Amino acid sequence: METLILKEDGDRPTAVGMDTCVGKEYVEFPKPLKLVGKVENYLADVIDTMKKSLNLIAAKSVHTVKQIEKSDWIK
Repeated sequence: METLILKEDGDRPTAVGMDTCVGKEYVEFPKPLKLVGKVENYLADVIDTMKKSLNLIAAKSVHTVKQIEKSDWIK
């Protein structure tokens, strides 16, 4: 991850996604994450959210690959 995308939401920001440091990929979080409490705690929550987001994307991809031609999926 290169950049954590934040949305200003009242007194504390909300993390809504991340940009990668390789290429130009944006990963949207399935559920926005309110950044509250100590930085050590909410950064652990950010890491968990990142992992869950990528796992969901991978699961959708596996499901999709079963429904379309391999050459179309690769593109």
